Amino acid sequence: MHDTSFVGREQTIEALGKTWKFSRCALEHWTEFRDWAVTQLPDPKKSGIDLLAMLPMDDVESRREAVRATLATSNNWLSVGSDALVNVMSMPEGLAKMMQILAKEHQPETTHADGWQLVMFLGQSKAHEIAAVAAGKAPKKEQSPGEGKTPATNERKKRWTGQQSSGA
Repeated sequence: MHDTSFVGREQTIEALGKTWKFSRCALEHWTEFRDWAVTQLPDPKKSGIDLLAMLPMDDVESRREAVRATLATSNNWLSVGSDALVNVMSMPEGLAKMMQILAKEHQPETTHADGWQLVMFLGQSKAHEIAAVAAGKAPKKEQSPGEGKTPATNERKKRWTGQQSSGA
């Protein structure tokens, strides 16, 4: 039997006096979320220009570093797992938007305000759980016992658990 937990799935819940059905998260849901999230994030180019305006003209190194950081940030592609999108999703507003997006296939009248009400009613933890089930989870790589552990990691673990070190 194959592990299919990485495939998201639809869910139905009772909340706010009605039945809500949430879609399995698909690429078009993430695209819609990303397009909305971009409007919530600061414009890295504008932020860089504002920073340059505050830095003294003779502080060449700081100005150079500000330009480097601005270029690096503004050239980042916002993908599903990017830090910026994960941060937006962790905010109640972002979670409310995802709840709206996942619900509106089955309830087209669903608004961002409805998503907000769901998050407030269910709590962020339950709303995150719904979004996570809709998205699925990445399959875990099977590891043999001890794989990926270094002697230093094992020594730290022994110190934390109170075990005696073999090298002492």
